[in-house]
Amino acid sequence: MASDWIPVSERLPDENGEYFATYINHDPEVYYEHIKGVPLTAPVVYYNGTWFWWSSVCLDILKEYGENHVDEVDGAIEITAWMPNPEPYTADNPKWEELPYKGENIERGNGLP
Repeated sequence: MASDWIPVSERLPDENGEYFATYINHDPEVYYEHIKGVPLTAPVVYYNGTWFWWSSVCLDILKEYGENHVDEVDGAIEITAWMPNPEPYTADNPKWEELPYKGENIERGNGLP
């Protein structure tokens, strides 16, 4: 499977939204020293040119207040690459587009009724 990672040196997301990121922590707390300089991945939010750690309310806070200092990625973290969120795994379930209630004010990824 080809990598869908996009280096930030090539480009940043065109739209505000939720993504996955590869990041490097250059200055972790002492008890996390073992991850210093190690590439890791995490869900993130990209909003108006700034990266934030994903949380269930991050985008809502950003949309309402325009800032979210609690979830903002700090300067010790280097985001090196990002990718769009993949489609959720489903073993025997129909694809989202095939669900009978598609388009009834249900946002993909926020759970189904």
